[in-house]
Amino acid sequence: MFDFVYLFDQSSGHTKMRPDGLNVANMNISYGGAVNQMRDTSVTEVGQYSSLLNVGDLQILSFVDGDNGPFWMNDAERLETKDDIVTSISKTDNTVVKGWMHKPKGMLQILWERGFIDSTMVKTARSSRYSKDGKKGDLNDEGALTEEGKQYSLKSLLMDCTDFRSEVTDLEHLAGELSSPDHHIKILFTPKFHCELAGEGIEYSWGASKRYYRSQPLSKKKSYRSFDELVRWSVGKVSIQMCRRFSGKARGFLYLVVSHCPPLTQFWRSR
Repeated sequence: MFDFVYLFDQSSGHTKMRPDGLNVANMNISYGGAVNQMRDTSVTEVGQYSSLLNVGDLQILSFVDGDNGPFWMNDAERLETKDDIVTSISKTDNTVVKGWMHKPKGMLQILWERGFIDSTMVKTARSSRYSKDGKKGDLNDEGALTEEGKQYSLKSLLMDCTDFRSEVTDLEHLAGELSSPDHHIKILFTPKFHCELAGEGIEYSWGASKRYYRSQPLSKKKSYRSFDELVRWSVGKVSIQMCRRFSGKARGFLYLVVSHCPPLTQFWRSR
């Protein structure tokens, strides 16, 4: 049995979520919008208010046939806004008002179905005590949410839900799919804002390549073809032996931090 552990820096490509992942950043307050459709999920906890779902129920994160629609609307509003409506037609484009049916649910609806929203504080999706990141009065002098303000921040409420909080990145999900009883693949992300610890010493490798590139005369950088060839040559100058040495250097720094600064290590792991 073999275990494989890979270190990655926290670039946007490495930490991106799955297209259908439970991603708070990929959500609107109301329904629909230019967001990906998220997969269905099992409810892990419910709030203090009246809830449509119970713990263990499957929550469908889009409106489907049989749903009543957004909870803040009355029956007439739900019927009027249910389906897409073409409001004007031209030779080049049609103006369409999107209805809620078969559209992704927003933060308000998902949290209301779980009992985390006091419906008496919601007139419409745009006129509500709740907001995505918290209103001005919900923040302290340093710009962070107060304890009371967290109960009105939709993002904070969702991130407190176990299924959203434990959602893995696309890379971690791939590692899980490739793992088997004979070998386990684990992905670790090095701390943000510390290039000396990043990945397997990737910043040292890039630095070496750039040093080789800068050492060449300007005449080799004028045309696109010569520039492309020079970049490839510079990257190729970084040998396997150099990469191993850079990796050891980064791991050495990481070992020192983990061994001698537990509070900072705990802070990084919580990010």
